[in-house]
Amino acid sequence: MKLTEWSVRHPVTLTMIFVGVCVMGVVGLLLMDVDMLPEIEPPAISVVTLYPGATAVDIETELTKRLEDKFSSVNNLDTLTSVSKDNISLITLKFDWGANLDEAANDIRDQISLARQDFPEDVEEPIIFKFNSANFPIMIATVSAGESYRDLYRIVDKQLVDPLRRVPGVGEVMLRGGLERQISVYVEREQLEKLDIPIEQVERALANENVNMPAGEIKRGFAEVKVRVPGRFQTVEDVKSVVLGTYNGSLIKLGDIARIEDGFREPTELVYADGRQAVVLIIRKQSGRNTVDVCSRLQKELAYYQKRMPADVKINVLIDNAEPIVNSLSNLRGSLLTGGILVVFVTWIFLLRLRSSFIIALAIPISFISIFTLMYSLGYTINMISLLSLTIAVGMVVDAAIVVLEAISRHLTHTRDPLTAAVTGASEVGMAIFGSTLTTIVVFLPLLFTTGITGIIFKQLAVIVTATLIASWVVSVTLTPMLASKWLAYEETHLSARWGNAMRVINGAYLRVERAYGALLNGALRRPWLTVLIAVLLFGGSLLLTPFIGSEFMPRADSGDLDVTVEYDESTRLEESSRVVDELHAFFVTNVPERRGTYMVAGQSREAFASAAGVREGPNVVRGGAKLVNVAQRKRSARDIAQLLRGFVETLPGVKRFSITTSGFIERIFFSAGSGKPISVEVQGPDFATLNQAADQIKAAMDTVPGIVDLTVIRPESRRELWVKVDRERAAALGVTVSGLSKAVRSFFYGHKATEFLDAGENFDVFVRLPASERTSAGDIASITVPSTVAGAPLVKLSNVAAVEEQTGPLEVQRKNRERIIRVEADVYNRSTGKAVDDIRRAIGSLDIPIGVSVAFGGETEEQGKAFATLLGLLVLGVALVFMVMAGQFESYRDPFVIMFSVPFAFTGAIWFLLLTGNNLNIMSFIGGILLVGVVVNNAIVLIDYTIRLRREGRELFAALRTAGVTRLRPVLMTTITTVVGALPMAFSTREGAEVWRPMGATIIGGLSVSTLVTLVFVPVLYALFERHKRPAGVVTAASPDSPSPRHTHAIPS
Repeated sequence: MKLTEWSVRHPVTLTMIFVGVCVMGVVGLLLMDVDMLPEIEPPAISVVTLYPGATAVDIETELTKRLEDKFSSVNNLDTLTSVSKDNISLITLKFDWGANLDEAANDIRDQISLARQDFPEDVEEPIIFKFNSANFPIMIATVSAGESYRDLYRIVDKQLVDPLRRVPGVGEVMLRGGLERQISVYVEREQLEKLDIPIEQVERALANENVNMPAGEIKRGFAEVKVRVPGRFQTVEDVKSVVLGTYNGSLIKLGDIARIEDGFREPTELVYADGRQAVVLIIRKQSGRNTVDVCSRLQKELAYYQKRMPADVKINVLIDNAEPIVNSLSNLRGSLLTGGILVVFVTWIFLLRLRSSFIIALAIPISFISIFTLMYSLGYTINMISLLSLTIAVGMVVDAAIVVLEAISRHLTHTRDPLTAAVTGASEVGMAIFGSTLTTIVVFLPLLFTTGITGIIFKQLAVIVTATLIASWVVSVTLTPMLASKWLAYEETHLSARWGNAMRVINGAYLRVERAYGALLNGALRRPWLTVLIAVLLFGGSLLLTPFIGSEFMPRADSGDLDVTVEYDESTRLEESSRVVDELHAFFVTNVPERRGTYMVAGQSREAFASAAGVREGPNVVRGGAKLVNVAQRKRSARDIAQLLRGFVETLPGVKRFSITTSGFIERIFFSAGSGKPISVEVQGPDFATLNQAADQIKAAMDTVPGIVDLTVIRPESRRELWVKVDRERAAALGVTVSGLSKAVRSFFYGHKATEFLDAGENFDVFVRLPASERTSAGDIASITVPSTVAGAPLVKLSNVAAVEEQTGPLEVQRKNRERIIRVEADVYNRSTGKAVDDIRRAIGSLDIPIGVSVAFGGETEEQGKAFATLLGLLVLGVALVFMVMAGQFESYRDPFVIMFSVPFAFTGAIWFLLLTGNNLNIMSFIGGILLVGVVVNNAIVLIDYTIRLRREGRELFAALRTAGVTRLRPVLMTTITTVVGALPMAFSTREGAEVWRPMGATIIGGLSVSTLVTLVFVPVLYALFERHKRPAGVVTAASPDSPSPRHTHAIPS
């Protein structure tokens, strides 16, 4: 090759080129940020609309349906799901992968503007959420207190929130829980009725009297003086002094008809940390900032302010996403370093020449460092995928260098001229290693064009592995021969004696392996059809083992996160449901010594952020859990502890349903907008009665499936409601409108924010409503007064124009694609998700499902099906591309066809090793399988390429096959073993987060090992069968397989 010849003859220039590339790579590495994963933006947008005080049916009718009708016209919409519950409408729009979410968000805003025209008056502005891994909280901290709890919200808000917001890289700090200050105006119903004052007049008076108004300016000589009317409330006494009107000639002040309290907003959410009442800080970073760096700064800031808090206030960092990032990256870095050391050690064992080993080992750091510039220019970060890519490549980047050095060494034994040997040897195998590198690269190319979660995760992997392999090929045909031309002869004369004894032992072992292989190959060539039969049985037998392998979407990592959600009857008040907090905390204290801390949240956030992320919340819901110590510090897994917790929650009285999960950071990102459980069966149909019947049948069937836990039916449960039914004729006669009556009822019972009270630069709500003691029964509703539109008419008692009746209504209504839906959800314990789903499908298939009801799998099962279909297509495409590359390389259809028979046995080995190691089939093992397609053919390419070369030189068929096999045995074994040992740390690491990568490592090790052994025997036999009747020019007779073949007993000279 001209490139090789130029490199050997210009060593200084070549050295400077590589030094420059490495310097740029190091700079790029230092400039790259650190994160858990590449930025992931699932194609989903949620719209949350708050209508405080409204029931689920009101929300569905007034908000959800109207918005759904508008959203159905948005471009690229895939599915439209919604949840209507008390106070909240949550609509999630899922788009086709690749859709422009910015344009979709603009379309959604336009449709919201159109729908808002028909919204009720008190509906708040809809909030749009776009899911993005960069927007996930990087830290969640709890601040708990004892005696200081009443002031805790103010303390944290004043002393902690602003300093945290000033930390470089912090984008948002949210404060939730605690007691928020509020000026409450509790009106006296009897006084309002006596004085004939509608509650709306109270609200209007507060708003009108709390105003600062600029009134222009006056000219005074040469000066201009501003005029202001300062009318805002300065004290609570100002609020009490607001004049509402006159009665019998006397002024009526607000304090005469209401009790004004400077107190706290009625809580909708209670937060607990380690059993104590608390507030929670949710912190997000700015886009593109280093998560580890920002979290480190936040930890220092929190530690600083902890010392300045009251003695009973304790800050506890519950979730620090820098920790799993550091642990996972440390794990992968350890696997990468260990793999690299093992690769270098294996090459040294085979070569026993320090300089030869060093020449090959150089391919690892140079190939890696050279691509860091590319990674930085593409905006990549140092993350789990980028390090995984390097870990995969660590055993492959030396393959080309090994083959080149082996060829150079073989020529050196004949020519004794290092420069000639370097050029000749590298040129001899140059095209073979180019084809081998290209076959590995092409299997990754389809990943660059895939969509969905698979594409998001593995596009970066494809780019990095491809770039690394290209760099390794360039190193092997330039730097490797150049260094060999300078160092190999020197090492042969000066280092052989030093390592003589070791060389003799290792060479003796290798010769025994070589003789055994030669005998095996001869036997196979003598009995080709028996060899084919054994190979077919081997492959067929492995296929029979396939049903014993479980399947799942993603491996479940034990990140130490234990989450529990407990739901009570829909009518349960927050004060009642929160009582379970003490029991759950006591369980953790008694039974989970591995905990770092516990947290509990009862109720529902006012902004509905949890609902937007697919988390169930409400006054009847308590969610929380524990953060466990690192997996290396405990004997039990998080799933084992979850099973123990599951047994405890089942014994709690009054619990209607519960859910326990151990999802870590990675799972939360992948399923941020989906079901919280891996199995979700969606039931849709014409009416709820039929849907309920079908859902109950499906639940009963799923309950019989082994491994199913946390089985729950998510449906619109009924609860008691009080309906105010207006007699329209009587109301019209008295001048009462339904709108005026509805507003009055809402103001008396839910309340109304009349204005804001400014104190020390902060605004606090002034809220008007009845006192809690007068909001307890239907009689309280009936006794309120409502305004009349008749001029001069007195207030009208509600009981005169309406009846208050007890009815039932749903707490929650779920819809999908504008139809109501019921979900049956479940988790799996001690069994793969795929096997459980297969059993569920069979169980559902045997049911007599009512006509008109459709049943489909959603959530993780749906994503798994889509991902597996995509990956299977990539696998087939990869096989086709590899064949095309080899066909072009050999200018033949038959030779690549023979070589491709090494691929099925890669899957044979993968199946065996997945079973032996207890791993499941998932997207990680699938990617390992795709990688194998491009790797396992490399050994066969080198073997067949050399066989063809010998045949062209006039060598007889069997002699050429034996010579090629024996000659190429050493580089084949070296390249295989280096790739295998490079993947060993990935397959067997026990560190935190290692569970995610083990299936890929197991697939690579098993597939490559078995395929290599088969390639060395089966591929020559097939080649012989296809070539048996061909003779090279000049060959008259064919030798028997028993004819002696050339013996290559030398070690690689250096």
